[in-house]
Amino acid sequence: TLSSPIAIGDEGYHVSAARWIGTQKEYPVYTPLHGSALSPERFIRLPLWNFLEASFYMLFGFNAAIVKVLMPLLAILTGIVIYIFVKKIFNENAAMLAAIISVTIPSFVTYSVLFYATVPYVFFFAVAFLTFLTWLKTERIRYLLLSALFTPIAILTNIAGIFLPVLFVIVALYEFAKKISVKGFIEIVKKFGIL
Repeated sequence: TLSSPIAIGDEGYHVSAARWIGTQKEYPVYTPLHGSALSPERFIRLPLWNFLEASFYMLFGFNAAIVKVLMPLLAILTGIVIYIFVKKIFNENAAMLAAIISVTIPSFVTYSVLFYATVPYVFFFAVAFLTFLTWLKTERIRYLLLSALFTPIAILTNIAGIFLPVLFVIVALYEFAKKISVKGFIEIVKKFGIL
């Protein structure tokens, strides 16, 4: 609920880091409110989520309502983004099914009310991957540019985003393989000296 304190796991960590960045206007070398003066703990998290939260704190002041409203809003936006792009790639029924499944997965529902970096990561990942798939289908450069914009944002939100480029290569190779014949593929492989 809106009145409950922020005290669950990494939630307090992200809030304290963002509050520090928002009030001190600097990226900390050591983790705020962790460790001691004799043994400070290095700040090693990826910065984007803390910067985003800190920007809200700089604009609106430190308010727990920001934390409680931002995450469900991002969860809803994730469902909308999935619906829009799956509809472009497949059809409306597939889009509705994909959006409903993605936002009702129990772990996603749990994280959509906690201030972890998981929901923003899923949002940025979905935008990056689905715009890439849309580019493959439509060959419109704006979708490739959107994918190129959101891929580093996903990576800076969660280290698991590093697998996005690998996923892009696998999907692009699959799409390429669907367009050529086996004989044409063997000729390409021979041309590059692989066989």
